[in-house]
Amino acid sequence: MVVPVLKADYVNLYGRDITEQKQAHKEIRKIEWLLTKTLPSSSDPSELLKQDYGDLTELNTCRIILDSVGKEM
Repeated sequence: MVVPVLKADYVNLYGRDITEQKQAHKEIRKIEWLLTKTLPSSSDPSELLKQDYGDLTELNTCRIILDSVGKEM
């Protein structure tokens, strides 16, 4: 933000470092993308185990992601 100082030949500049905020937003978008790509279509994740071959890899991935954001299966 630029603020002119009245009756003077200068301006004050104000700013703040938003690097951490931008990084946090990037991580949130990444987690949101992973959740939309890996969560089972059923609202019950145990449905994955009832499939012929049971996609345990997908279930484990969902669990890791949900644990990292504090959600429960």
